[in-house]
Amino acid sequence: MQASDICITAADLVIGAREDQHGNKTENFTNIAKLIGAYLDIESSAVDVAMIMVLVKMARTKTGDFNIDDFIDMVGYAACGA
Repeated sequence: MQASDICITAADLVIGAREDQHGNKTENFTNIAKLIGAYLDIESSAVDVAMIMVLVKMARTKTGDFNIDDFIDMVGYAACGA
């Protein structure tokens, strides 16, 4: 899979069925940020959540077999954060 394919696939996921299934990204990430903030007793934003998810996907690349979905998801979460 080429870089352009990864970007296109990530874009399709971000604006397609996943939003239909999980709801508005900004609202979802804001809700997650509130929960993280309350749990850790810190301020947290929707952008923080997106970047944390990039880090989660990055960490997954360090264990197990290669999975292109990890890279697609990193692109998608980065786009959501932006």
